[in-house]
Amino acid sequence: ARIEEAREEERRGIAREIHDEFGQVLTGLRLDLGWFASRLSPDQESLLARVQEADGVVESAVTTVRNLCSRLRPTLLDNLGVEAAIEWEAAQCAERTGCRYELDLRASGIDRHMRRDTAVYRILQEALTNVMRHARASKFSVGLSVRDQMLILEVADDGVGFATERENDGGSLGLVGMRERAYALGGNVEIESLSGEGTLVRAKVPLVPPGPIAARARNESDLRTY
Repeated sequence: ARIEEAREEERRGIAREIHDEFGQVLTGLRLDLGWFASRLSPDQESLLARVQEADGVVESAVTTVRNLCSRLRPTLLDNLGVEAAIEWEAAQCAERTGCRYELDLRASGIDRHMRRDTAVYRILQEALTNVMRHARASKFSVGLSVRDQMLILEVADDGVGFATERENDGGSLGLVGMRERAYALGGNVEIESLSGEGTLVRAKVPLVPPGPIAARARNESDLRTY
């Protein structure tokens, strides 16, 4: 848990540095290109076309930097909370895959908790990464709700699925990572899937997670079995 907190803090710092340093340079470059274009005469069509082309390249670089910063650490998670970050991540996944998607987010009234919210968001990222890479789905859904003092994230798809007994065959590090994030907070991850029948990932974490030692003690028998 301490390692994960350190990683998240490092991601936050790197994202901030990339945004500030590269963002300022690229913004300045766009302003210079605009200044140059405004001083070209209408008959200098070839030069104007090259300037516009360069401006398009810079604009693409700005978008790349923005997306990179968001992948490292979405500002939505820090500024607006886990529901907003989940909504953004789901929309990004749908845009990349062309999948239809549904959201059912019913946890807007809960207090923010950075460790819990970060873990839930990272589990969502991994689940949606599996949808993009392996599921060959046409539709997915994301739900977030509260029940019995637990925050529950559910990610389902209508893809090809897999045999759950293959989870521990050495090629499922993403599934292992999801489980470890939940265990570190005293929660758990359940996976329901059959070949050809889609997949459901259900993560449950306490609304107020215990400290790392208490969480480890609570899940000691589960970890031994796992």
